[in-house]
This record gives sequence, structure tokens and C-alpha cells, in this order.
Amino acid sequence: MFPLFLFSCGETEPEDSDKPDDTEAEHLTLVYAVNRSSLRNDFSRDSLEMMQALDQIADPSGRLLVYYTDIAGNRCGLHEAVKRNGRYALSMEPLREYPRDITSTHPSRIKQVIEDALSVYPDIPANLFFWGHGTSWTPEFSDNIVKSTKSATAENIAGGKAPIKKAYGGEYAGELGDRKNLAWTDVVELAAAVPSGRFETIWFDCCYMSSIEILYEFRDKCRWFVGYPTEVWQYGLPYDLVLPLMYSVNPRREEAAKVFFDYYYSSGEPVTVAVSDMSRLEAVADVAARIFALGKEVPAVMPEVNYSRDSSNPYYDFLGYCSALADEQGRPDLARELDDALHAMVSYYDRSPIDFRNRPWDIKKVRCVSIGDFNPASADRKHTYYRTTAWYRRTR
Repeated sequence: MFPLFLFSCGETEPEDSDKPDDTEAEHLTLVYAVNRSSLRNDFSRDSLEMMQALDQIADPSGRLLVYYTDIAGNRCGLHEAVKRNGRYALSMEPLREYPRDITSTHPSRIKQVIEDALSVYPDIPANLFFWGHGTSWTPEFSDNIVKSTKSATAENIAGGKAPIKKAYGGEYAGELGDRKNLAWTDVVELAAAVPSGRFETIWFDCCYMSSIEILYEFRDKCRWFVGYPTEVWQYGLPYDLVLPLMYSVNPRREEAAKVFFDYYYSSGEPVTVAVSDMSRLEAVADVAARIFALGKEVPAVMPEVNYSRDSSNPYYDFLGYCSALADEQGRPDLARELDDALHAMVSYYDRSPIDFRNRPWDIKKVRCVSIGDFNPASADRKHTYYRTTAWYRRTR
């Protein structure tokens, strides 16, 4: 039950009360955060950056909704950015509160929150940010149920380390710090939780999500897709710098992605980012399908660009991987066609001269869209799952 505040005639509202903007809403930004994780302190900083951005933008026609878990109160809620003492803050009480019987990585929770947010502000342009851990298409087969037991695995999130990686989310389903009870959303079920055609831009502020498998799974979910083929430092987006470019009826996506890139590049940190026009995705899939139809699934010589630091789970550069397949089978013309189609789809990308191993790489071969390591001869759960992705079914 939420508190009800009553004021008699002539009384004024307390200065510290929440005051929603009363200007008609013209655009919506939804941030879906899986913050009951090793990144919880980073979310606290990021949410403050979001409010600083709104203070800077001063656009009362925009609305920012943020779903997150109040860890101390063990409550999950959808909160709105409101004015408090003349400054923006997330509402003290949520617009919607959700039980903690399932994790924030459960597909039904994601679907419900998105539906609720869109029902609060229907029929206006909307952008969606997914906040949390990520690992491209690789499944974790989580049940997404809150656990009551604790394993013996300790948490270690020393500063300066790149974050751990698993599917989308990485929520502690049990006690904080319990890495053996982690919850994830696999890509097929994540995409299914997002309504088609409702978001202008989906931005994954997560590791490894600029992959061709993710892009194709989200092909009808948004017009523009922003993600990173590599890991991203646990600080993620500098929201105070990026939101002013995105919080608009007409977001400046490429500029926002460049601000993100420059934020890390200027400090000498490894960073990658790509902005993809989803209306150009089918042309890319068409050429890739023709390359796979030549008869080989895996090139004899793998491309030198591997975006992953996990040698057992590589994410290769998509253009390099498919170009190798085409060249090995005597069809360099298809490699050139794919290059042209990918160039048309990716409206902006950039990459630092070093990878997350702090090794230099040939940036001309780093095109910022990855493809997973699929073994057609394998019958294990991981590779069986790959066959269920929309990308596999479209191109094989």
C-alpha cells in the first residue's frame, strides 16, 4: 500500500514532495535495469547521472521511467523521474510495484514492465535501454526463480576489472554475492518479451550485445540498435553525457555513441560501439545466406578479430568470419557484397586501437558486429540452442 497525502484548501504541498511534470508527454525513455548484481553500485551512480542529465536538459515534455530493484527494501518497481526540491529524482514510490517471487531476468517480468511503461505513456515515441550484464547469444538456461539458499562462492568485484559475462542480466537470485545462484535471460526469450515496432531505439548498455544474432532476434523490435561487440567497463554509459543527446523526439544516436566512445578512448581504455539501422538488416542477411549456401558453416582459418576474452566462447568479427567463408570457396564477390550491405546498415561504429586484453588489433578489421562460434557437428545444449535463433533459421 502506498501513502496517500491530503492537503486542505489553502495549504501548499511540502517542498520535498514528488512533482511530476505537467507538460504533455511527447517522448518516453525506459531504462530496464538488472541491478541486483555485482554492478549494483554502478547502477547507483548511473541513476544519479540520469537525474543530472534531466536537470541539464530541462525538457518537461520528456518522460523517464526506470525499472530497478530496491535491494535494501527487497522491492522491485517501475519509477518515474520527478521534480523534488526543484531537481529531478526517481520517485520515492513506484508507479508499479512487482513481487520478488521471480527475478528481474524472468521474461514475464520484462514483458510486464515494458507493457506497464508503455501503458502509462502510450502513443508517443519511445526508446529502451537495457542495463546489466550481457554475453551475446550464449544461453545460460536459467529458471529465473528467486533462491533461498546460498552457495559457497564469494563475490569479488575489485575495481578496475572488466565485468563478468553471462547471457542478459546476471542477477543474484539468492543472496547478494552468491555467484552460483545467478539468473539470466536468454536472447530468444528476451526478444519475445519486447513488443514489435514500439521502440525507436534499443540500446544495450551491456557487454557483447552488438552481435548479428542479437540484431536479427530484435529485427522488428526497433528501428535503431546500439550495442558493443566487446565487453564494456562496469561504469557503462556516462548517462549525464549521453542522455542529453538521446532524450528527444529526434535522438542524435550517432553523436551519443561517439560521446560514449570518446569517454573511454580519451582515457586510453578499450572501447567499441556500433549503431545499426535495422531497416538494412535483411540485406545483410540475404548476402550471408548466400555465403552459407555455398556449403561451409565454419571457415578453415578463423578471423583474427575475436571480441571475447573467453577462449572457450569466442565472438568473431562478423564480416571477417563470413568473408573468410566466401573467399575459401572462391566467391570474393560475395564478401564484397556483404561489406557493402554491412556498411549501409551500420551508421556509426568506432573501436579503440587495443582490445580488452590490452593487445593492439588491426582496427580496419574491427567492424563492431560479431558472430558466435557455432559448431554444426555439436549436439550439446549450447549449439542446439543456436539452431533456435532467428539468425540461424534465416541464413541456413
